[in-house]
Amino acid sequence: MTSQIRIEPSKSYIIKMILLLIILPLFFSCELYLFKEVEYRVECTATPNLVDITIKNEKDKYSGFIDISPPWAHPRGAYVGDHVYISAENLQDHGNVTVTIYVNGELFGTNTAIGAYGIATSAGFLELEND
Repeated sequence: MTSQIRIEPSKSYIIKMILLLIILPLFFSCELYLFKEVEYRVECTATPNLVDITIKNEKDKYSGFIDISPPWAHPRGAYVGDHVYISAENLQDHGNVTVTIYVNGELFGTNTAIGAYGIATSAGFLELEND
């Protein structure tokens, strides 16, 4: 004769599991909500158009790009609270250079330097409202 022991979960265990199933997805959705797609862009009207570019990368460090011929774009991921930064210097004695930052496809910041060897910079901290 084999005896079977039947263990039934307690009400408190069931309640804890239900709460866990409700709360756990919130952590993942918050991270998705806090994540932002950032794109840096540079344009220059000089001919030939050569610029030096400095950006703040995903590791919160500055990265430099030398003798770039715009148009130029660089995507990166970021989170709420991150600092985004781009600067571009026109290497010609004529023309304008424009830098732009997009966050989730929406304009975040832009700046244009007019004239010889101009430097355009745009920067800011990402907030929840930034789309």
